[in-house]
Amino acid sequence: MQPLTPPGKWWGGLYLMPEFQPIYDFETKESSAWIGIEFGKMFAPGRIGYIKPGWGIDNSELVDRDNTFEVGFRWFF
Repeated sequence: MQPLTPPGKWWGGLYLMPEFQPIYDFETKESSAWIGIEFGKMFAPGRIGYIKPGWGIDNSELVDRDNTFEVGFRWFF
C-alpha cells in the first residue's frame, strides 16, 4: 500500500495499492495475467472505502477477464 496523503482532514488517508495475478491454465497450457489498481480512502481506524479497476493481459480463453471494476467498503473489527 502506498499512502498518497497523510491521515487528517477530509482529503487525508488516501492510498494506492497495485495487485498482480499471474494465471496459468493447466488444461490449455496457456498463461495470462490480471492487473488491478486499488484506490481507496481510510475514513476512520478500521474503515476503508475503495474502487479497483482491473485489466486482463494476454487472455487465452473467451471466459478470461478482459476488464473488471470493483467498489467496496471494509470494516475491520
